[in-house]
Amino acid sequence: MFLGLLLILAADPISKSLSRNVDPFRQAETFAANLDSKTEKAYRLIEKIRIEINQSGPKKAQAIFTDDFRSLFKDEGILIFVFRNDKPALWSDNIIAPVTAKRVASLGTEIHHFDNGWYRLAYLTDGVDEYIAAVLISRTYPYSNEYLQSGFTEDFAFDGIESIHLESKPGSVKLKADHQSFYLATSKNQTSNLSKAWLYFIFVLIGMILVLIGLVSIHDRIDSKRKGYVRFLALLIPLIGLRYLTLIVNRPAYLDQISLLNPALYASSFLSPTFGDLLLNVALIVLIFSIARREMNLSIPPKSSAGKYSVIIAVTISYLFLSAWINQMAKEL
Repeated sequence: MFLGLLLILAADPISKSLSRNVDPFRQAETFAANLDSKTEKAYRLIEKIRIEINQSGPKKAQAIFTDDFRSLFKDEGILIFVFRNDKPALWSDNIIAPVTAKRVASLGTEIHHFDNGWYRLAYLTDGVDEYIAAVLISRTYPYSNEYLQSGFTEDFAFDGIESIHLESKPGSVKLKADHQSFYLATSKNQTSNLSKAWLYFIFVLIGMILVLIGLVSIHDRIDSKRKGYVRFLALLIPLIGLRYLTLIVNRPAYLDQISLLNPALYASSFLSPTFGDLLLNVALIVLIFSIARREMNLSIPPKSSAGKYSVIIAVTISYLFLSAWINQMAKEL
C-alpha cells in the first residue's frame, strides 16, 4: 500500500522531469501551414456565401447557411461577416462584434487581439459587399477555471509554442501572414504535454491498484468473528476517503490532453468532473456493493448467478445513462 501511495505522490514530479528538446522553427512552420490552411478554408466559404448572396440575397443566404453557421465556430474556429452599405447583412456568430471586426480588418490588419482571443483576419470586397473572415488562433479569457481555459486552439497547440505577440521578444520566431508580421514566443526545452499526461495517468493508476490491494489485505486480517458491518465499514471508510481526496486535490492541467480526463468534454458534477471519474465511480460502486454482499450476507433476487450479474449490469448502465443525461443538460444551460 505504501508503495502505491509513493507512486501516486511521485507521478507529477516524475512526469515533469521527463522532457525533450523541441525545434521551435519546425513547430512554427507547422503552425504557419495550419494557419494558411484555415485561412484558405475561410476564403472558400466566403466564395460560397458570395455566390449565394448574388443569387438569393443576404437574408436568404443567412437562412440557407444557418445550420452550417451553428457549428462553424465550434468546429473550425471561423467567423464570417458580410456588410452591405456599411451595415451588417450576414454574420455566422457574434463571438466578436461584426462592426469591430470590419473596422479592424478594413485597415489591413491580419493578426489582431480581440477581447476573447487572437484572430487571423481576412478582408475581401467585390465593390458592393464587404466580406470579413476571422480565424481563432488562441483564446484569452479574463479569468480561468476548469471549463474556461486560455490558450491556443487544438489546431495551433504545439509543444514549445507558448504565446503570440506583435512585437519581437527574446526566443521568439517571426512569422508573416500576407502582409503583417507576428511572433511566436517559444520554449526550447518543452515536455510533450500528452506524454506527461499519460505518464502521470499510468503512475497514478498503478498506485491506486496497489493501494486497493493493500486495503483489501489489511481488511482480510481483521478477525472474521467481528460483525459483518464492522468489517464492511473498515474497508468502506478508507475507500470513500481516498476517493474524496482524488476529487479535491489540484490535478495537473496537462491531464486535459487525455480526452477521458478532460472536464471540457464531460463535466456533470463534483463527483464526476470527467468521464474517467464517472467510470471510476461506477467501479467503486460495484466494488462496494460486492463487499457489502459478501460481508453482510446480502441477497439479490433472483438467486441465480446470471440474474445477479444482470442486476449489477442494469444498475451500472442506468447510472451511466443518468450521468450522460445530466451532463447534456448542464451543457445546454
